Amino acid sequence: MSLTEVMSAAGLTFYPIVALVLFLFAFALVLARLVGSQSAHTYERYAHLPLEEDKSASSNEPAAMPVHNTPAPVRHGDAP
Repeated sequence: MSLTEVMSAAGLTFYPIVALVLFLFAFALVLARLVGSQSAHTYERYAHLPLEEDKSASSNEPAAMPVHNTPAPVRHGDAP
């Protein structure tokens, strides 16, 4: 008995159909959310976020780096 005969007799034709139906359902949900009426305003607002200036930070000063309490690395040959 070859592998082809075993797979043919197993009756696995149902699984690809279920996978296709699940994919189409998920695709329809994503598409409905994308073209929904209230999402257009949200996406328009999100599209301009990278272009807006940050109102909380000063434009002339760089952002402060966080301070970490880590010990300095020890170099070989340095006396303590």
